[in-house]
Amino acid sequence: MSSEEEPKWVEIQKKTFTKWINNHLKKKGYEPLKSVKDDFEDGINLMRLVNALYDKPIPKHNAVPKMRPHKLDNLVKALDMVEQAEIKTNYLKTTHLLDKDLKMIL
Repeated sequence: MSSEEEPKWVEIQKKTFTKWINNHLKKKGYEPLKSVKDDFEDGINLMRLVNALYDKPIPKHNAVPKMRPHKLDNLVKALDMVEQAEIKTNYLKTTHLLDKDLKMIL
């Protein structure tokens, strides 16, 4: 589904969520997200966001994940951080983030 086919509310929610995330990432000096759909696929930005919001330490991870298993490993660590912060994710799984499932990300 291209962005032209997305309902208006999805575009508004993406823009609002990205702005909110970037506001929190900026407080810790992290790079801003360009796309909420694409920028969580390797787990690093999710770790940074949880660190920025809840001051949870970022675990040792693959800093330059290129292959799917490396990204999945990072996502498992990122979702562990989410769980430690006691954030409700409504059944969010690593594959939702890796496969860029926008509905689940939003």
